[in-house]
Amino acid sequence: MGSAQDTDDGAGPGSGTGFEIAHGVPHHRDRPRVVDAQAGHGAQDHVRRRSSPSDVGRGQGEIDLAVPSQRVEQRLPSRRGEAGREADQHVPGPQAPEHLERARDLDDVSRGGERLIGGCERGRRPLGVAGHEQLQTPRVLGGVTETCFRRAAELLRYTCERLHRVSSPEAAEMVKLYENTFRAVNIALAFEIAEACRTHGLDPIEVTDGAATKPYGFMAHYPSAGVGGHCIAVDPHYLLHPLREHGRPARMAEEALRKLAGRPRHVAWRAHEVLVELGRRLAEARILVVGVSYKSSVADTREAPAVEIITRLRAEGAHVDYHDPLVPELALGGELLHGVDPDPRRDGGGFGPEDYDLTIIATVHPEHDYGWLSRSPAVLDCTYRTPGGRRRFLP
Repeated sequence: MGSAQDTDDGAGPGSGTGFEIAHGVPHHRDRPRVVDAQAGHGAQDHVRRRSSPSDVGRGQGEIDLAVPSQRVEQRLPSRRGEAGREADQHVPGPQAPEHLERARDLDDVSRGGERLIGGCERGRRPLGVAGHEQLQTPRVLGGVTETCFRRAAELLRYTCERLHRVSSPEAAEMVKLYENTFRAVNIALAFEIAEACRTHGLDPIEVTDGAATKPYGFMAHYPSAGVGGHCIAVDPHYLLHPLREHGRPARMAEEALRKLAGRPRHVAWRAHEVLVELGRRLAEARILVVGVSYKSSVADTREAPAVEIITRLRAEGAHVDYHDPLVPELALGGELLHGVDPDPRRDGGGFGPEDYDLTIIATVHPEHDYGWLSRSPAVLDCTYRTPGGRRRFLP
């Protein structure tokens, strides 16, 4: 297991190798958040036809719970005869994967689920968060059979120090969906508490930090501009859609996701309220959005709330620029936007902070300097923590 290589070569993996199937999450065009598993099935059929019994396969993504009518127990028996191999030998079950990343070596496999020879292991390493290193983060692994689990564990021992075993791939997938739905519900609650705190003139960060001193029964979740990325904003839908189809909707989780989905709209509306208070019309305003990645210290804009905020404000006629030192360009509705640098110490020829009617702070990267925000006339701080602006407002 000395190295790994990306390939889209149709020849298939070599003999005696470990391999990973990585491809994007295909959603139905007319049914957002509903997974179309055809691409996953095709990719793994392709590998099945070209691999040998000594190969160890892994596929990344959300799988059987997203397609409840095609569970692993139902699929494997009908496919064993295709190449004369049992599931124990190497056959990975088809799946509906959750992201486009391709791992360049084993240590890069830090997100999403991985099916290993009929097993599924859940990755948990959060991007941009120190203290949760790859090897120190436990992984959850389920195998179709005992041999599936054993061989999957042999492969995964290179990527983590501890494996937690569950009874099946479906249980491993449910672990991941439970984790992300748990976070979605609690973040939605954090948004509501933040709005309640603003109503009562309180600081939601102070309130949350106070609650977090309780040594048990509370986990701090903080308000923001919204939720982005491929996990919390997306994964719970893979759980909820099959439940709705079975007539058992998870109403609390669905309401939480509606709250999350509506957060960028709330921020855009709050910007309108602030501009009215400042005596400015939204259609005439010049607005700067700070941070378009979905979280601090990463350059990933997938599902980023700032993208929807910018889109909504521009639709109302506002002139919107953005600043993000990690994202120099942003594709938005067929148009390529270029970030600006409002710090006059670096760019004295462009617009400075004082030239914007309102600055919306969506995401900040701690490794960069935002001292220039102090020159902004008005700031809508969606981080609830960033100082700046002669007048400061909260969402």
